[in-house]
Order: sequence, then structure tokens, then C-alpha cells
Amino acid sequence: MSNTLPIDYVYICAAKRRRKAFITKHEKFLWLIVLSFILIIMTYLQTLSQIRTLPHSNRSVPKSTVRLERVQKQIATPITPTQIIKEVWGDASATGIAIAKCESHLNPQAINTNNSDGIFDYGLFQLHGQQIMDARENAQRAFEMFKARGVEPWYSSEQCWGY
Repeated sequence: MSNTLPIDYVYICAAKRRRKAFITKHEKFLWLIVLSFILIIMTYLQTLSQIRTLPHSNRSVPKSTVRLERVQKQIATPITPTQIIKEVWGDASATGIAIAKCESHLNPQAINTNNSDGIFDYGLFQLHGQQIMDARENAQRAFEMFKARGVEPWYSSEQCWGY
């Protein structure tokens, strides 16, 4: 008997070696990509943490971005209906707040549909037939009415806010 291997066996072994070599090279390439990606993320996070520790004046931020941050801060702090009434009504703000609490529970979006004449009341001061839903505009219109006619427009709720 001869010591030679069948030809089929030789081809199978050669194919297995090639496949094993390909997988190993492929795995090395994938590991290289993963490690590069991790290195990029770590560098980005380190840079980000260094930027956050810099004082605001030393950052190289465009002025438009700084202005945008200021505007966002102003928008982020909402003005309450009570603050609006104090600004608009001034010295008479205690009366204005009392009326608005009774009329709308300080809800600028309040609408009363239960009027005998079928006309709705709107906003903080429940202005009759005047669809003014913006709190500031509603308070300004109510204050104009207050200056002209006193508390007469709100006489129906006087038992709630009356002094």
C-alpha cells in the first residue's frame, strides 16, 4: 500500500486551511474597525468634557449662538397670568387678580358658554363677546374696561371677588 492520500482529501484540507485563513483575516479587520470606532468616540467625549469645563468667555462660540441661548432662556421662563395682571393693572392688580381668579381661575384659555344671551365669555377676565385668548391682550382690554366703568362688567361674580 502506498503512503499517498486520496486527491479528494488533499483538496478538502486545502479548502479548510484557506477558509480558516480568510475568517481570521476578516475577524482581524472587524476588530480593527471596532477599536478605531471606540477610539474616535473616546476622543470625542474627552474633547466635549474639556469644552464644558472652559469658562463661557473663553469658548469660541459665535455671538449669534450666545444671543440664541439668551432668547431661549427668556422663552423658557413662562410668565404667569398673575404676573401679567400685575404688570398691566399696576396699583389695581389686587382687584384684577381677584376678578380673574373668580372669572376664569386664572386660565387664559377659559371659555364660558353658559350665558343667557348665547354670547360666549373669553379669557382671563371672561370678556363678553370678545374672543381675546392672549392673556396679556385680555388683561389690557379688561383694564381699559375697568378704568372706564369700574367693576360693573363683572358685577355677576362680585360675591366671589367682592371686598
